[in-house]
Amino acid sequence: NLSNSISMSLKKKKNKKKEGNCIIVLETGKQMATNATWLIMFGTLGKSTKIMLPKISRKVITVVKNTPSLGDIVYIQLGVFRDSQDKSQLHEWFLNSATITLDGHQYDFPAYIWVQELSEVHEGRSSLIHHDFGLSRFQRTDEVERRRGEYQWQYQTEMPSHLKLPYAHIPVQERWSKNKKNDYVGAQNDVRNALIREKVTATTTSFFKFSSFRETDALDIYNTIYTSIKVPENVGIPNDYAFGKMNIQGSSLMMIKGITQFPENFPISFEHVQGFLRSGHSLEEELEDHRFYICDYSILDGLETQEGRYGCAPLCLFYLDELVQFLPVAIQLHQEPNPHCNPIFTPSDGEDAWNLAKIWVQNAMISAFQIQSHLLPTHLVVEPIAIAMNRTLPSCHPVYKLLHPHFKYLIAINSIGRKSLVSENGIIIQTSSYSFEGMMELMNRSYKQWNFSNTSFTGLVGSRNVEHLPEYYYKDDGNLIWGAILKFVQGILSIYYTSENDIHSDEELQNFAREVATVGYFDHPNHGFPEVIDSLETLIDVVSTVVWTASVQHSTVNFGQYDTFGNIPFCSASMFSEPPGHNGAKVDKTSFTYDHIINCLPNKEISSQQVAIMYVLSSYSDAEDVYLGDYDEMLFTEHEALACFEQFRDDLRIIEDTINERNDWTKMIPSKIPSSPAI
Repeated sequence: NLSNSISMSLKKKKNKKKEGNCIIVLETGKQMATNATWLIMFGTLGKSTKIMLPKISRKVITVVKNTPSLGDIVYIQLGVFRDSQDKSQLHEWFLNSATITLDGHQYDFPAYIWVQELSEVHEGRSSLIHHDFGLSRFQRTDEVERRRGEYQWQYQTEMPSHLKLPYAHIPVQERWSKNKKNDYVGAQNDVRNALIREKVTATTTSFFKFSSFRETDALDIYNTIYTSIKVPENVGIPNDYAFGKMNIQGSSLMMIKGITQFPENFPISFEHVQGFLRSGHSLEEELEDHRFYICDYSILDGLETQEGRYGCAPLCLFYLDELVQFLPVAIQLHQEPNPHCNPIFTPSDGEDAWNLAKIWVQNAMISAFQIQSHLLPTHLVVEPIAIAMNRTLPSCHPVYKLLHPHFKYLIAINSIGRKSLVSENGIIIQTSSYSFEGMMELMNRSYKQWNFSNTSFTGLVGSRNVEHLPEYYYKDDGNLIWGAILKFVQGILSIYYTSENDIHSDEELQNFAREVATVGYFDHPNHGFPEVIDSLETLIDVVSTVVWTASVQHSTVNFGQYDTFGNIPFCSASMFSEPPGHNGAKVDKTSFTYDHIINCLPNKEISSQQVAIMYVLSSYSDAEDVYLGDYDEMLFTEHEALACFEQFRDDLRIIEDTINERNDWTKMIPSKIPSSPAI
């Protein structure tokens, strides 16, 4: 009996968990806790008791004595108690990171989440599911399952799927912070104050009552709007050189395409362009030498317009002359050629006729741009990827960590945009020539033309034959940044995917790809997103394309909108007089005067609305924007991965120096490219 008692006593001592002090360090961000907060640690040998934390300040350090050994800590749970006076109130707070030291080991928990009644944070180690077992595998599966309930699909025919909930009910992690809201409202107030101060009202029916574009300083037209906001770069009606430059360096620079033959429905002859061609060169020679480019707005053809407003689907031909000037040389306002009711306009037709043709091209440009170049390809088609990521990849997955910063505020701005910009009463519709039904048809047409495989930088350049176009800095600067992104993404992914088997065995990754392809783009038979990731090369291309689209591509087309489209006399989204040749009317090009131009333009109220939305959409968020390479919310903890980020930043700094030395076009300066499409 004595022997048995001694043996049992020894076993108890042997099985007793080692106890020690646990140091918990929490760092907060945008909003601190006002309610009591708790934390539980989960390890491979068990979990801790609920640890009550003091009121959270910017940084809080808590020492918990006599904490039993938990093995390796896999994840933590945190929560906020509801207000004791009002149980409906839950004061969420933002957790940047947690660091826990126990048993001589330090565990890092990068979080960057709003802590709610119950939140979980995985330890910072990145891993693939087939490398995880036990508690770690359970936690990542449980996390994804919970998120699937938060991120539910809204299916939409002939459009990308999106989040089911309106902004007020989207997951708290997706909502704008107070700083982001303040910046957005601040930009709106800048414009609103300027307009109120000048008493802009709907009764002001004539915005441009002056004798002539030639006799009036264009800036004078804007004195009633541009008082406390800057004047856009392009004002008045620019000369042909400025017009051409706007088409390759403005926000609409994705419309231009190189051609080696003229379209059949755009019957250009030698007589139309002979005054521009290099001496001794034929049309065929100039086409072969990459001298001709075109903007074709056929996507607008037949769209429904609003009552009393008009649109057209023009073709505009540009020529690269021997002085390397990119000049418009011919315009046809409708798709069906006809010498009587749809003649080709050229500069030789006189200043007023030529300017009239150009402002109709600009109306087509802004009408197509907002859907075809901006909203659809850099916002709406990115949202299904963000939703699928949250529904299939846990926060410890390297692809999640790599993509997550590039989706910041995306779902929020898309939700806001669907309601306030492109809804039936949205401001885009209010300021457009086209009706809501017309704009939705434009969206559907644009979506059918869109293909994921063509949205990488190489796809966007190669599909438009612009490799030989000088001063098209998008291709030059973009090539440098695209190379840096590819190098960066390859470096990160190669750390975690060391063989093709890792790709094939990663069921979470395959679920992600399948959900994007079959649910996100379910109503698009030729979307181009791979349903199966079959190689590391494919994964690198997919992730790089998403990073490029959400950061560089969005920034390039978005932040120049005010300078490109804030100029109402030349770039009005709504036109109030019929275009030449409307409904087959015969056109006399010699009959046009400046009155025809003025009669097309909108009143002050509509003009001011266009200026306001272009100003707001082009405004940076000083308090919230994080620029390419910065990654202020770093989710990776491995030294090898962090070295890739540092190299990426170094590469971008070198690229920025190169761009600054070569040209003064700043739309692709890396330090001014926000990492996500948050506006």
